[in-house]
Amino acid sequence: AEHAETIAAVGGLAHALQAQGRSPEAEPLLRRLLRWRERHLGAEHASTLAAMSNLAFAVSARSGGGDLSEAEELCRRASEVYERVLGPDHPHALSSASSLAAVLQRRGRSGEAEKLLRAVLKRRERLLGAAHLDTLASVHGLALCLVPAAGEEHRRRRSKASEAEKLARRALLGRNTAVGRGHPDALDSASVLGAALQAQGRLDQAEAMHRIALEGRQQLFGHAHAETLSSAEALARVYEAQRRPDEADRLRRLVRRSAASTGGVGQGAGSQEEEVEGVSRSSAARRLQAQDRPEKAAELYRAILAEKTAARGSAHPEVLSAACDLAGALEAMGEYVEAETLRRRALEGRTEALGEHHPHTLLTLASLASAVSKQGGGGREAEAEGLFRRALQGLDER
Repeated sequence: AEHAETIAAVGGLAHALQAQGRSPEAEPLLRRLLRWRERHLGAEHASTLAAMSNLAFAVSARSGGGDLSEAEELCRRASEVYERVLGPDHPHALSSASSLAAVLQRRGRSGEAEKLLRAVLKRRERLLGAAHLDTLASVHGLALCLVPAAGEEHRRRRSKASEAEKLARRALLGRNTAVGRGHPDALDSASVLGAALQAQGRLDQAEAMHRIALEGRQQLFGHAHAETLSSAEALARVYEAQRRPDEADRLRRLVRRSAASTGGVGQGAGSQEEEVEGVSRSSAARRLQAQDRPEKAAELYRAILAEKTAARGSAHPEVLSAACDLAGALEAMGEYVEAETLRRRALEGRTEALGEHHPHTLLTLASLASAVSKQGGGGREAEAEGLFRRALQGLDER
């Protein structure tokens, strides 16, 4: 049987690959993860359902518009369990319904997808308010669904494109305000707005939106990422509609060369502590973290780390364990940079003391990979991928 630590590395590597737009490579890892969780956690466990949804996304990306029946089946299974167990208004149920709608849309069943997306949007507006990021995600998803296909009847095409534009502008404005103009979600909405404008023949405005999306994605993901390539192709199609075929060809050639030059297309046990009111400080900190109070937990962990370092030196095993404890609390607070520094310190100490193939060293490596992955951007997903691969290879060989 596979160790839980190995499976955690499997999931981390899959996440790192999907963050780079490489879902087809993540697919076998996600299948392995799903099999393990179904066997050890049960078919209706939240972690199992999350793995199911992630696998559906990967299958959908691999299918490329072909047979999406497996992706639909996975999404339906997850959605039905979430709704039955947690209720239709639970965030997981709403997210799963949105994922199902996306697959239905790709299967050409836009009417079903639109009905589902409108229901999810209505629930999120009621539960969360109009400005919540989940609500804006539903606005964006509905806008994408309503961008008309090329062969639709003119009057219906014009009506759908007009509503898609209004929704995309709402999503873009909300996301620009909430997360910033350069955030991936804001760039997604700029791209959908460009498509809605193009469907109405407003090509100059469409060009401006697609250019914003392309330049932002190039900066965030690089030239070889699937989202960057999608933006480049969308802009090239605008050029063609503007009767600028030479510029369209030039853009496509430039993107292919840039992708090739960057390597191809598609691219979380210590000793006993001094007692505090009859409970060890480490235990008290872990209890605070379990109560979703990471700031208080971090205060305790930081004091423990400072005292142990002063008493035993920076390389002592208990000091390295304390560093990992503090890193975990910091990650729960979103303080990934400091957490990464602590995890690197622990990895160096454990590698020197135990060797690079020791289970404790490999688990520390996987935790470092997770801290790197959560920062994202600037090539960090690729760095996390490499760390996860090293950890997984070592854990698989145990």
